[in-house]
Amino acid sequence: MYRSRIHHAALGPLFPAGLGKLAALKAAIVKAFPATAVKMGSVFAKYKAGVVSFSSGVARALPFALRFGFHKRHPYVFWGLCVTPAAGVTAVVLTSLDQNPYTKRWRVILFGQEHETDIGRETAKILSRGVARGVLPDHHPLSVACNKVAKRVLESIDLPEEEYVRRDWRVFVVPNSQRNAITTPNGTIFLFGGMIEVAHDEAGVAAVLGHEMAHVVARHASENLSTYSVASVGMGFLASMPFAFLPFWTALVSTMMLNLAVTMASVLPYSRRIEAEADDMGMHFMARAGYNPWAAVRLWEEMQALTEGKVPDIEPEPTVPDFLNTHPAHTDRIKVLRDKVPQVMLLYEAAAHTHMQTDPFIRAAEQVFEGAWHHIADAVGYQDNNRYGIRLIEHCSEPDIVIRKYAQSFLQQRRDHTAQFRWSLGLPPTPHT
Repeated sequence: MYRSRIHHAALGPLFPAGLGKLAALKAAIVKAFPATAVKMGSVFAKYKAGVVSFSSGVARALPFALRFGFHKRHPYVFWGLCVTPAAGVTAVVLTSLDQNPYTKRWRVILFGQEHETDIGRETAKILSRGVARGVLPDHHPLSVACNKVAKRVLESIDLPEEEYVRRDWRVFVVPNSQRNAITTPNGTIFLFGGMIEVAHDEAGVAAVLGHEMAHVVARHASENLSTYSVASVGMGFLASMPFAFLPFWTALVSTMMLNLAVTMASVLPYSRRIEAEADDMGMHFMARAGYNPWAAVRLWEEMQALTEGKVPDIEPEPTVPDFLNTHPAHTDRIKVLRDKVPQVMLLYEAAAHTHMQTDPFIRAAEQVFEGAWHHIADAVGYQDNNRYGIRLIEHCSEPDIVIRKYAQSFLQQRRDHTAQFRWSLGLPPTPHT
């Protein structure tokens, strides 16, 4: 267990930094009225979503009540309506406070774990249908290797037994060039070939999977949905103000500008801080699993080099400005992770002796075996032995051996694609040296 530098302010302007104080207030109420608080909390938990929706609707109607003079004709009713959204949101937040067990950061989560699991399963089904033709089968050497790494990282997290049972912890490998990994709330991870190419080896894949698992165990998906649901009450009020007092087209433009401002000032910074928390937790998870935390730094250094076009024979990645990105800038990630490495090195060193990397003698024997296989394949006439000839040894290899081979294969495919694309445009085949 560790305490992260990421604190309550990680929620940014969407919520005040005083969630910890609200948690202390809640604890005092529960201590003073334990039976009543527990009973009211269990009853209110069933109606949280309805309270938020009702409060949002009332907040949206208030500006129109002001415009048409309702506050003058029925002042008491009007002020009662003003209090309703504030009281509803306060009650929802007080009964929905939750603390990240790893970083000790307070946040608001409206949904129970059962609801979260159901959402995760439906999301996994949708994603599976979207990439159904491209997912490698479970018995494929690369799928086996990545799931071995996932199992090792997962075991280091020391989750309660019900977390293993409730979630479907598995990795689907999608062998395309997309540099990404996607996780669902129930623990299903879709790892794309482009990300394996950047990760390069077993430790790099552990850094990617640790980050994705951090999103799951920290319940970031439920936190995001809950945060935006509660924040929608205030946003509904602000969005209705222009339509209540301005001409339609002026109000429409004003609302669009308001949404853009809120997105840039609150939503995107909040998303970047959540990603930073997953980076922090993921580095701890991989270190406790016996993977060198410097691999996480190297991963983002490689991503930065690709973005800047510094990798030979590879076209630079298109980027968006940092302030419009949902993820931290590569340079920021590298700096933060570098600063955290000394904190987690002790975890890595303590775990390394129980998770030894591939023995050099085993690696040498595998290389000899692979060379012998190629000679046999050439002798019997296999033309595509590079694709099929190493499957036997891969099933018996350490994950690092397999991941390195396929990472090189994905890299070569990207270089071939880049060369073909540049040739079609009449450009030199090697733009970088």
